[in-house]
Amino acid sequence: MPNTLVINLTRFGDLLQTQPLLTHLKQKGRLTGLVCLENFAPAAGLLRDLDHVYPLPGALFLRETDRSWVRAVSAFREWTGALQGDMHWDGLVNLTSSLSAKILARSLPIKDKHGFCVDEFGFGSFSNKWSIFLEASAGFRGSSPFNVADIFLRTAGAKTEADFELKSPPQDKKERMGRVLAGKAPPGCRGYVAFQLGASARERRWPTASFSELGGLLWERLGLCPVLLGSASEKDLARQYREKTSAPCLDLVGETGLVDLAAVLTHTLLLVTNDTGTMHLAAGLKRPVAAFYLATAQPWDTAPYREGMLCLEPDIECHPCGFNNSCEREFACRGVIPAGKVFDMVRAYLEHGKWPVYPGSEARAWVTVRKSGFMDLKSRSAGGESDRSKWMRIQKRAFSAFLEGEVPDASGLVRPSKEFSELLTREARELRSLFELVRTRGEMLVRSPRPAVHKKFMADWFRVGRMLEQSKIFPTLALLWKVHSQDAGRDMDEFLDVCKSYERLLSFFGTEFE
Repeated sequence: MPNTLVINLTRFGDLLQTQPLLTHLKQKGRLTGLVCLENFAPAAGLLRDLDHVYPLPGALFLRETDRSWVRAVSAFREWTGALQGDMHWDGLVNLTSSLSAKILARSLPIKDKHGFCVDEFGFGSFSNKWSIFLEASAGFRGSSPFNVADIFLRTAGAKTEADFELKSPPQDKKERMGRVLAGKAPPGCRGYVAFQLGASARERRWPTASFSELGGLLWERLGLCPVLLGSASEKDLARQYREKTSAPCLDLVGETGLVDLAAVLTHTLLLVTNDTGTMHLAAGLKRPVAAFYLATAQPWDTAPYREGMLCLEPDIECHPCGFNNSCEREFACRGVIPAGKVFDMVRAYLEHGKWPVYPGSEARAWVTVRKSGFMDLKSRSAGGESDRSKWMRIQKRAFSAFLEGEVPDASGLVRPSKEFSELLTREARELRSLFELVRTRGEMLVRSPRPAVHKKFMADWFRVGRMLEQSKIFPTLALLWKVHSQDAGRDMDEFLDVCKSYERLLSFFGTEFE
């Protein structure tokens, strides 16, 4: 497919993480187009290897819907017609699992489609197992061991990694923002460290007081001036920061568009940030990053897609918390990581060019690395890896093989604690027995297609689905099994092969690792 259109109707950070896929497509000699939300169209200007951008006017469609659905449909058809008339698109990759994005993918007359779509009956459809896994794991924090950029690539059928390098801001922009920083810099300033104070939700923000303390240490001991970044809605965070410190800072919150923001980052030694779009922007501009992952945020799936980035998360049993969960501890995880130890990490990196072992037990420290074709995490914690991180590595090894139709290899994996291993083994064996039962019923049905046998077969099929939906260890398997078994339902031999693949997967999860 020489010309490929990519649909990504997500926010700033996720949109930037489309870059590795665009780079891969360009390396294959393809013209590329991107459909994005209209309000994030400026972010598309930061992407390399992109030939055409089509902002989706969602507000217009909603406004027309309020007036008349006929007018809304007419506006939608006019927009899609212009998109198709602009270029001949041979391939489509839809990376957004929302119903609206699936309908958009369905409406475009492009034959070769990857990712999310709907079939002729209006039911969701998936191009491969990776796209199913992307949707299945999205709501479960303990079951997302792959960086989302890697899943984007594999959803499009690319079994490889790709570079994450964004477009450098125009030279005049960099020069202008350099003058802005120099004009605001306090006497004795030896350089700048960027701070992104905000995040998508309050519980995902490292405390402003901690940022202020870190900023004071950077100035007092290294002569480095913090540069506060963020949108206009985060001005109150900047005010709180300034109230809590006597050290100087440069407050640019609400004063930079996306291109200016990129230009500012090119003048900084490092970005200290929450899990945000700014974090991905800095990584794509080859700026070092130290990022906090709090509440629902975790580095396994949203770490910067570049080697050598530092990720810090609180070392408490309940982290990360699930989506839509209330917190009985009032998100105490936000205050676990002390500013003084973050300063020690940053200073060591700036002086020696590599991240040291985290000097304490409050946090799990990770550095991003590439391994076996995926972005991975290398522990920089003094206490080694927790049960959870060992479990994430087991899942990564198992699912990367399973989704490619291969047999996973257990070599090098470390066994979690006895208690966790016993729980994992027990549930894996129980589920494996159920899959064996369903397969046996299917084999009986082939030999004796009687109503009574069919009834028992269907009852067991529903039972497996219910148990997977209720599982705390294997929740992602519920959607995977539902789609795989339904797709194979027209051919019993294929269905039996699907059952065997799940039996092999669950046998692996029950393995006694080293």
